[in-house]
Amino acid sequence: MSVLVWKLTPGNTSPTLTPVTLSQPAETLDESSRLLPGGAYTTFRTYEGSKALCLGEHFRRLEETARLAGKSVQIDEGALRAALRQILAQASPTSERRFRLTLDLENCPGVVYIASEPLMNLPPSAYQEGVRVITSNLQRQLPQAKLTRFIARAEPVRRSLPPGVHEAIMVTPDGRMLEGLSSNFFAVKNGELWTAQEGVLAGVTRSLVLECAQRMNIPLRGEAIRVSDLPALEETFISSSSRGVLPVRQIDEWVIGNGQPGTLTRKLMLAYQECIRERAEPI
Repeated sequence: MSVLVWKLTPGNTSPTLTPVTLSQPAETLDESSRLLPGGAYTTFRTYEGSKALCLGEHFRRLEETARLAGKSVQIDEGALRAALRQILAQASPTSERRFRLTLDLENCPGVVYIASEPLMNLPPSAYQEGVRVITSNLQRQLPQAKLTRFIARAEPVRRSLPPGVHEAIMVTPDGRMLEGLSSNFFAVKNGELWTAQEGVLAGVTRSLVLECAQRMNIPLRGEAIRVSDLPALEETFISSSSRGVLPVRQIDEWVIGNGQPGTLTRKLMLAYQECIRERAEPI
């Protein structure tokens, strides 16, 4: 099913929401992003049909990315929520959806494009057994900013992932493992939870995972694990709004721990699910 796109245009009296006809059909959110003006973007999913998690944080991420890109843009949160509700009213109330908001920073700064597609959940086996990932030397040019231009740069890496490989983890020239193409990366070493603090996107889901870890008194290290540490790692996982907490059982040729999701990962998976139940709010 093709991605559907709308345009929310600010106005003197009230914003206007209009459907967008793309120059060609887009089968994924990434494809739709390449057909829209460049700008800041954020992606989230719905829960129970019309709820979202930390939606205000997603809006603030758009504004922060715009600021880092040298643009001062303020989101009309009320209008954007109303537009999302209007779009959801046209969808099946029993289906979950994935949204991407793109804040135009090139043609008409302030315009927000809303792209939507049905949410395709990973099979239960991915969470029960963990997934395989590989490393990549791709780097973000402006690490703290979530700009659509990175989607085009990451696409060749994404398309070249070997069969059975779920994600690519970006690694610096000196071997520090930062984050995935569309996820944050975590590792457990000596009972401590490691994740890069610098050179990565401050993901909304990442922040919730760290909050869960702190509540559970899991020791935290705000540092990037190095590729040379892979043989010593006990557990690894990635996180994103669509995936939640997803265990990683293998990185390149290295099997992590015993090749199964570890104890801390499983605890954080359960804690994150509880966080969703407690904090998902009506859009």
